[in-house]
Amino acid sequence: MRKIIISGLAVLAVLLGGCVAHLNRQQCLTMNWYQQGFNDGTAGQPQRDLTMSIQDCAKFKLTVNAAQYKSGWRAGTQIFCTPTYQVGKNDGQQGRTMSGIMTRQPYCQSVGMRLNTVQYHRGLLAGLARFCTYSDGFNIGSQGHQAPNVCPGRMRIKFMQGWRSGVNKFCANISTAFAMGKSGQSYADACDPNRYPGFRAEYDRGAGIYQRIQTLQGRIDDINNQINSIAGKWDLRQDGSYYRLGHKRSYNARRGLRIVRRIVRQRDELTNRLFAARAAR
Repeated sequence: MRKIIISGLAVLAVLLGGCVAHLNRQQCLTMNWYQQGFNDGTAGQPQRDLTMSIQDCAKFKLTVNAAQYKSGWRAGTQIFCTPTYQVGKNDGQQGRTMSGIMTRQPYCQSVGMRLNTVQYHRGLLAGLARFCTYSDGFNIGSQGHQAPNVCPGRMRIKFMQGWRSGVNKFCANISTAFAMGKSGQSYADACDPNRYPGFRAEYDRGAGIYQRIQTLQGRIDDINNQINSIAGKWDLRQDGSYYRLGHKRSYNARRGLRIVRRIVRQRDELTNRLFAARAAR
């Protein structure tokens, strides 16, 4: 593949980041328009409108090489629409399918190119051969994840054997189920409730505590807002959790103080219940 010589790297990085609106004279002199187009093409970006750049450089009696930009863009887009063996292999090793790369097809068609996945598909199969193993299946199952439907043919047999072993290990740990529920995590779909009723029961128990914690915390937050509102209105002074009158000594200020002290006691009771819920095992 043609070696691309990058000039003005700092300038190019700024332009690609969209951090400047206009080109200065130095940028117009040093910009590598082929490289600019090549970078846009390999990123799957449409050709950019060079009108502003042309106007900027014209002020310095300099030109923008639009033909070089277009040539670089087509070269880059050809690479984007011809994913390589190595790209496919990397995707396969990460348990990906063709669906991700196929999202490029509409764009490639729109610019008059065909998405060529021949080499990518060969690499994908090679990568999946490394991914679709007993150990990878076990690792996924032991995290409570569903088995991805990516392993073709005979590769799937050992992968699924490992996955089932991992799921059995994960779903047998009811303390994990309780911790997941209590922390508000989603239920592990891999643990079928009909097959692992103990896991489901402990998850539900933890989820019940999580809901209780959220409810108590919400009520405490509401009370704190009430306290702050009343204390601010009547200039009440705070020493820890104890409130007293400030400069205002009116009947209404004293009444506000009584209300605050009452709801502070309610808050303390709720706080104790919250602490107990958080400590639940």
